[in-house]
Amino acid sequence: MNSDLWIAQVTANDVPEIVRLARLLKLEPWTENDLSAELDRDNSTFLGIYKKRDGLIGFLNARTIQGENDNSVDFELLNIGIEPENQKQGCGRLLIDALIATGQSIGLANVFLEVRSANISAIEFYRKYGFEVVGTRKDFYRNPKDDAYVMKLTLSH
Repeated sequence: MNSDLWIAQVTANDVPEIVRLARLLKLEPWTENDLSAELDRDNSTFLGIYKKRDGLIGFLNARTIQGENDNSVDFELLNIGIEPENQKQGCGRLLIDALIATGQSIGLANVFLEVRSANISAIEFYRKYGFEVVGTRKDFYRNPKDDAYVMKLTLSH
C-alpha cells in the first residue's frame, strides 16, 4: 500500500465528510444522524481510506447479516465511495481488500451487494473480485429509476 494511504475504522469526526462525499457521488442519501447511528451498530463495519495530506478520501460501510443457511453469517456491502480525483488509483480495491480480509478473519461465508444495473463500471469493478450477479431487484432504485443487481462473492476460508 502507498505509504501516503491507510485504512482505519471511521470515527464520529468523519461523519460530516462522509455525508459530503456521499452527496457528491450521488450515493443513496444518509443523514449525519443515520451515519452516526450506523457507527454505533454492533453489526456494522465502517472503514475509511485516508491520504496523508487530504484526510478521508473514501469510505466503505457493510453489515453482518444472517447467512444463506442457519449456520452462516455474511457481509452486506451498503456503500463504497471514493473522492473523484482519487478514483481509478486502487483506493476502492484497498477498501474491498480490507473488507474481504475482515470477513475471512471472522469466518463470514459471503459478501453481498446491490448495484444499479446501469452502473457498468461498478459491475466490472466487482466482477474483478469474483462477485457474480445472483439476482435482480426490479425498479429498486429511484432518481433515476433502475433495477438493482444482487451480487455475491463467496469468501474462501
